[in-house]
Amino acid sequence: MDDIERWQAFGSYIRTIRKEKNITMYAIEKEFGFSRQYWSRIELSKQGYALKPDLIQRIASILDINYIDLYEIVGYCDDSYIKEYYERKDLSKNLTDSLD
Repeated sequence: MDDIERWQAFGSYIRTIRKEKNITMYAIEKEFGFSRQYWSRIELSKQGYALKPDLIQRIASILDINYIDLYEIVGYCDDSYIKEYYERKDLSKNLTDSLD
């Protein structure tokens, strides 16, 4: 599966979950400060960017789902990728003990 297919699967999945939980994009914007336009672009896979681990975790938190499920959809099953990302961003303090 290439990146575009992963982004499409991710967008479709979070859209399904959002609708199942009856969460509107308006509510996401008002309660979490995540713009409706930006969220829509993610759901529709219109964004030409890699889904970063911290963004995925934020989305999982908003939808009240396990971020690991989202990591698997986008191909971040390897803890070393996530650890390297946080080290590059100097966010290693945010890592859980399970990644060490």
